[in-house]
Amino acid sequence: SSYVFILLGSITGLIFGCIPGLSGSICLILAIPLTFSMKSVDAFALFMGVFIGGCSGGLISAILIGVPGTASCAATVLDGHPMARNGEPGRALGLGIFYSFFGTVLGLLVLFTVAEPLSRIALKLGAIELFSIILFALSLVSVLAGKDLIKGWIVALVGFNLGMVGMSSVDGVPRMIFGINKLTSGFASTAAMTGIFVVGSLFTASVADKSNRVKRNPINYKIKGFGFTFKEFVSNIPNMIRSGVLGIFIGILPGIGGITANLLSYSVAKSFSKEPDKFGKGSMEGIVASETSNNACIGGSMVPLLALGIPGDGFTTLLLGALMLHDFNPGPTLFQINGPFCYAIFAALIIAAILVVVIEYFGLPVLVQTLKIKTQVLMPIIMVLVMVGCISIKNRIFECYILLLFAFIAYVFRKFKFSTTPVILGFILGPSAEKYLRRGLAVGNYNLNIILKSPVCMVFIALAIVLSILFLQKEKRDRKRIEKYGEDSRITEMKKNDD
Repeated sequence: SSYVFILLGSITGLIFGCIPGLSGSICLILAIPLTFSMKSVDAFALFMGVFIGGCSGGLISAILIGVPGTASCAATVLDGHPMARNGEPGRALGLGIFYSFFGTVLGLLVLFTVAEPLSRIALKLGAIELFSIILFALSLVSVLAGKDLIKGWIVALVGFNLGMVGMSSVDGVPRMIFGINKLTSGFASTAAMTGIFVVGSLFTASVADKSNRVKRNPINYKIKGFGFTFKEFVSNIPNMIRSGVLGIFIGILPGIGGITANLLSYSVAKSFSKEPDKFGKGSMEGIVASETSNNACIGGSMVPLLALGIPGDGFTTLLLGALMLHDFNPGPTLFQINGPFCYAIFAALIIAAILVVVIEYFGLPVLVQTLKIKTQVLMPIIMVLVMVGCISIKNRIFECYILLLFAFIAYVFRKFKFSTTPVILGFILGPSAEKYLRRGLAVGNYNLNIILKSPVCMVFIALAIVLSILFLQKEKRDRKRIEKYGEDSRITEMKKNDD
């Protein structure tokens, strides 16, 4: 039965990834309430199919209509759509499908070899060391989730405080419940994530200027093969290896996500290219770099999730919540206590990668038709499904109020150009950071010297401080450069959608 769920997840993930305005994250949020009564292996087989399909599907709309189905396909537009307009849409699609598969496999190989040994190392760390690692992760989230460093910190702090609501996991003291007994268990993570990722986006889209809505007229295509010769494949090996490694590395860093890997790999490929003038005009190298890197992020982002309980991007943040809902304890003990389950996830990922490339190649005619569905038709349907899913969490309407609260928070942040990603990551990681800090201090009789006595703790705290200072300086330089030279409007517009 798990194979059926992988297939189902792959198909729905591709459809949601293909349609601009939707994403694999939205598909996962809609799927989570449906899996409460399912076996855990079947549920996560479905989720892994959604993960792979959602990331890969965005290239279809990026190439055929010039709008990325997912933010992580932002750079694919820059050469994929020009190549399609130049009379080679089939070649552009073939390149995107093949190299997205290659990037996925490369990232998964790293996941399979690194995650379990890393969890064994993490098991030897104490509570205070785990606190420092989470603090480092939160510093990266706040720094890299948006252009403005201070805004990133503010948003992460808001999420951190929202995560504190309810009973303390250390001493059972109720906090910030304001006399509302239903808040003693805190905000339901599924309702919170749904509000941030889905309903907040729907609010923003519904009040957006109608003149800016996407006109979906896909370019006609005829695909034959994968669009490249063996000689072209060999010449792009350094590019795809370099882009894959960058994607894996960025995926492992918490909270950054595929769009950063996508844009960075594209820029690096252009700087290494012998023909940089062709970039932006239909260059094969641009498509290779962007699609290899963003799919390599899949395996990279799963490494810290399974080994440390720290999500690598927005989707793995949702997976972290799903693991908790299915009574798993994400972190270093996951492999030791639930080893067979972890390896079932590995198997589901590689099967999903194979299924997605087959479905994407042979099912293009159907997937392209989904681009014609109007947004105003999709939004009410998604809203109803989201509300029903939230009610099913605890069989009460209160979760819908939580959803609307977090949706309003997301809308306000987007309105004032704050990134919303740090909110949910602070919400998820904040309570863990508090728990490990308080346990670590209790071991040291509440003496702060325990932090100074731990080399690992000092290294990660120092890294958090140093990287924050470096990125603050970089932000100032970038602001001066933009004021002097301006910024590419296409990239700017794509970055606005990275939530």
